[in-house]
Amino acid sequence: MDLGLIKPNNELDGHLKQARESGNKYRWLLIMIDRQKCQMTLENKFIKQKDWKNDYQRFYNQINRDDNRPFFLLIHLDADDINWLLIHMSPPKSDVKQKMVAASTKATLKNSFGSPLITMDLFIEDFDDLSVEKIYDQIQTRQHDKRQVQTLQELEHQKQQELEVMHKIEHCNLGRSGGALHFNCLLDQTAEMELKNFQQGHHCCIRFIMSNDFSKVVYDGKLTLDYYPLLSKRWDYKRSDEHGQMLLPEHFQPGYIIFRFRHFNPLDDYGESEERFVMISYVPSDNTLPAKLRFSYSVNLNSMVEKMNDKLDNHVKYFEAGSLDEVTVLRIFYLLYPSLDTDMHEQKQQNEMAPPLKFDKPSSRGRGPRRIIR
Repeated sequence: MDLGLIKPNNELDGHLKQARESGNKYRWLLIMIDRQKCQMTLENKFIKQKDWKNDYQRFYNQINRDDNRPFFLLIHLDADDINWLLIHMSPPKSDVKQKMVAASTKATLKNSFGSPLITMDLFIEDFDDLSVEKIYDQIQTRQHDKRQVQTLQELEHQKQQELEVMHKIEHCNLGRSGGALHFNCLLDQTAEMELKNFQQGHHCCIRFIMSNDFSKVVYDGKLTLDYYPLLSKRWDYKRSDEHGQMLLPEHFQPGYIIFRFRHFNPLDDYGESEERFVMISYVPSDNTLPAKLRFSYSVNLNSMVEKMNDKLDNHVKYFEAGSLDEVTVLRIFYLLYPSLDTDMHEQKQQNEMAPPLKFDKPSSRGRGPRRIIR
């Protein structure tokens, strides 16, 4: 199972959107992981009735201690400095795979809900530690420690880091050439290994994301042909009914996505079968990603393409997508064979045939700037 593919299902996503609103009616949301469907699901919810302690007690009273599945609980607290509290419960008797799935899904949940809204999160392994008293004690302890640690100087330093993000990304080797910034993208050890497996044909698609500290690009998931047989098909440009087919799952997370595009060469009379590497830099256009993360994906794109060309011994074609709806069979054919895109090809020919621009040079004082002439 690809851990990176787990995301909220439609029902849970709708409740999360309602919970984000200022007039939110929910006190808490209980979220489970459906490993079979690779989805996060809403197990239970509770509408605000009294204060958060009384409403939370309802949840604590109905806990099934025989259920060893990890879960997440989002609680809306009555506090000025805490908006939402996220509890990640990992029972001690959970198997290792369940714990790994939950741990890898936590960041996706926070990103889907909105990380700024979750101002505190707790990791708990003992059911007894879920009591109202112990949860309240942990909140008080965290707040006290936070007030002690975050001095005025540290807060100012944190603000400065946000304002100068370009200069705070540790892995960047910056240089100026023609006014442009150049970044040297680094892959972690796991990413290097999985890239070799991909090159050898063990996977049909892999995805990389930026690490939490923006220091390197890390491996985040894969697709196998058994799980996603769509990428095993050889596409034929002559089949116009296939042009609109999306090539990637709708629930794919943002990042650098590399896959094999198997097809018949549309420019070859014999229709030779070919296989090309394609990379998509997928950053949603709805601004759901933090600005720092969007910036990191943008500035590392060229370096990532160069690294893929070096590692895969192939000329990797790529483009940036704001939605996975853009990654269709026709779009990839146009990417690999630009001459198929008649509109773009005609525009290019017109530009090549147009006479070059000329400038008249002022010959007398006071004539003003040069003017463009044909």
